[in-house]
Amino acid sequence: MRTAGIICELNPLHNGHKHLIGSVRESLSPDAVVCVMSGDHVQRGAPALADKFERAQSAICAGADLVLELPVYHAVQSAAEFALGGARTLAGLGCDMCLCFGSESADADGLLGTAAAVTERREEIDERIGRFLAEGLSYPAAYEKACLAAGIRVPKDPNDILALEYIKASLSEGAGFSFKAVKRAGSGHGDMSGSGRFASSSYIRQLLSEGRSEEAESFMPPVSAGILRKDGFFDGDCAKRYFELARYLLLTAGGERLADIPEMREGLENRLRQAARRAEDLDGLISLAKTKRYTYAGMSRIICQLILGLSKKTYMTVKADGLRYGRVLAFNGSGAKVLARAKEAGLMPIVSNINRLPEGSPVRALADSDTRASLIYNMLRGKDLEESSDMLRIPSLSDAKRP
Repeated sequence: MRTAGIICELNPLHNGHKHLIGSVRESLSPDAVVCVMSGDHVQRGAPALADKFERAQSAICAGADLVLELPVYHAVQSAAEFALGGARTLAGLGCDMCLCFGSESADADGLLGTAAAVTERREEIDERIGRFLAEGLSYPAAYEKACLAAGIRVPKDPNDILALEYIKASLSEGAGFSFKAVKRAGSGHGDMSGSGRFASSSYIRQLLSEGRSEEAESFMPPVSAGILRKDGFFDGDCAKRYFELARYLLLTAGGERLADIPEMREGLENRLRQAARRAEDLDGLISLAKTKRYTYAGMSRIICQLILGLSKKTYMTVKADGLRYGRVLAFNGSGAKVLARAKEAGLMPIVSNINRLPEGSPVRALADSDTRASLIYNMLRGKDLEESSDMLRIPSLSDAKRP
């Protein structure tokens, strides 16, 4: 099957996402569009605005055919690890895959050339990164400087940076993908203003937090806006509960547990504990703990990884063993054909009902961490933990019409 793959978060799904899916359909005419989407917690180290099943359904209504969950062990990680998880999951479908992404440059060939050069000189670049980190640079700054020292100019725009990671991950996995870049429409990633029908997810979330729902909804397809109206979203009260949980764990967890957090680095435990004693909210906690070397997003992910019970040892096993599975969140008729093809290929377990995954399955650690992450999310949202349980919820075949 000729399939287009998109690695995403849809937090929330907005008109830019719909434009990406529509452009991919128009330019490639694929048999299906598959999204690999973060679950209930996202890459910047925070709970998602809306429930993963609801966001997945909005993607089907926006033109996707199948939505799979990106395991939380990849979803709440650095851009490189996030990209690795997405590429592995798409490759596990066994389809003729074109990996598609939004981009400031819209230059897939140029990004591929840069990714190939970085991959070829990875050991040299990694060695330089280590030296620059030891000098006190943040990882993004060390990475850029190391690449320049190797004669490679890497992109500076956010979507191109992430696209480069997608391509690098695909090359390192030997996935055999082709690549399609779609020019980003309207506001840039993280821009705190709108442009016509388009705005960044960050700006939309800010509008919602300020109670400016009508303005936020003007940048979203009706189905996505309707989900937030019907089901609510992760609001200020939820954020307060999240902060209190983070502070409790930072003040009570032992040193061994804190050291086992995937992105924890030596010495950060003490900074975080001291910040937890003084901070009055999550932003204050992160601002007190972060340094020039450790970014706001990096500290946010460490806190999220602690809350979700993620383990550095477990992640190293997941990464080294190439563990992956396809957790189905939403699909339609075309998506069902992709799933049938994936089951025939047998490259990874395809799971619609988490209860049917054998207890001794190698990917059980991934599935259990995703189930736990959703339980914590629903607890923070104040939902009925039985009705909202991952153990009970299964995707249904959608009859949503393509836009």
